[in-house]
Amino acid sequence: KNPAGPISKNFAWINPEPLASASIAQVHAAKLKTGEDVVVKVQRPGIDASLKADLSFVYVASRVLEFFQPDFERTSLSAIAGDIRGSMLEELDFTKEARNVEEFREFLAQNQLMGQVTAPK
Repeated sequence: KNPAGPISKNFAWINPEPLASASIAQVHAAKLKTGEDVVVKVQRPGIDASLKADLSFVYVASRVLEFFQPDFERTSLSAIAGDIRGSMLEELDFTKEARNVEEFREFLAQNQLMGQVTAPK
């Protein structure tokens, strides 16, 4: 669900064909009602539940391996699986990603780097 309201409120159009596609999202060209060309990152439907289930399985499997093969416990296999799970689930939080990008843009501006480096709005 879009917290900003209906798509038609802000966008004149969104191209249904993705510019790029990855495991959890696609990027589409779009135009705001203001006339500004933008891109929109769209999370794949159901990816949240699917990713949580897959990553939980990996974590449980790592714990089982540590139980049956105690040498694996020294490598912290389950801790690594837990860290990967946390990092991957953060990738699903597009609001947090937007805040991080905005913070990066502020850093670039404060350090007079906007002409040398770019970041999305």
